[in-house]
Amino acid sequence: MINTLQKRNKFYFPSDDTHFSGAAYQQAHRNNSLRHVTNFGTALDVGAHVGTWAVDLGLYFDKVICFEPIAAVSYTHLRAHE
Repeated sequence: MINTLQKRNKFYFPSDDTHFSGAAYQQAHRNNSLRHVTNFGTALDVGAHVGTWAVDLGLYFDKVICFEPIAAVSYTHLRAHE
């Protein structure tokens, strides 16, 4: 079953999701990770969920490839951020 989308700050989440809080979710981890990057060609977001990392990575990298193995989090959720 595909859930409807609910916008929280700049992200769209499945409407029944209660874990992720929105734009600031893991922001400090993303900022810390980016400090160690020297090549900004392609980023891989494995376990992309709805794209909380991918959206920010897209600001720095030429290309971001997302993979989300959980069927309940659909391609539609990831594409909602374009």
